[in-house]
Amino acid sequence: KPKRRRESEKQSIDAEREREREGNMTFCWQHTHITIPKSQSLIWLNLISFLNLLILSLSDPRISEVALLCGTTPPPRNSSYIPNFVKEMENLSLLVASNHWGQFTVNSSVAPIFGLAQCHRDLSNTDCLLCYAVARTRPPHCLPAVAGRIFLDGCFLRYDSYNFFNETIGPRTDKVNCSASGSGFKGGVGKLVANLTRSAVENRGFAVGEVNGVFGL
Repeated sequence: KPKRRRESEKQSIDAEREREREGNMTFCWQHTHITIPKSQSLIWLNLISFLNLLILSLSDPRISEVALLCGTTPPPRNSSYIPNFVKEMENLSLLVASNHWGQFTVNSSVAPIFGLAQCHRDLSNTDCLLCYAVARTRPPHCLPAVAGRIFLDGCFLRYDSYNFFNETIGPRTDKVNCSASGSGFKGGVGKLVANLTRSAVENRGFAVGEVNGVFGL
């Protein structure tokens, strides 16, 4: 009987030790399963937040408004001008998304619409799209006039009732002398154009500059 009791006690001790060992294994497995993924989640969350902040800090669509110029001529009656205007803006959006610029014409015998939009070359594709999206909200302020221009710091948009695509400057809106001296302005323009031409040749056709208060792009 004492021998059987000792064997029974030994079996009880062995069983208790086995239960403790299994409990430790379960605890270790649970600890591994819960704690490690949680720490990894925090790492990934911090990394994603950092990347988002980095992208936002590097992004600059330059959407400050420089000028909004509206025409005064209304479209002819019953010309379906507004639907054609919407069509013009939508097609310009597709071209800008693909090429950084675009020109499109809605042919109409009554009220044709010629449109041109372009981003500055130093804008990324995303910033270009953001800039154009903002620019597109401005011309409706000119309606129902058949002409309008919007200049933002990073892009511009123009629509009109005639083919202006080959125009360099317009006598009414594109050339304004704000300097006190005509001769000083003329000299500054000459130097600026020379500087811009030289820089643009070396920079894929893009250049900005300033000479004595005369700015150019």
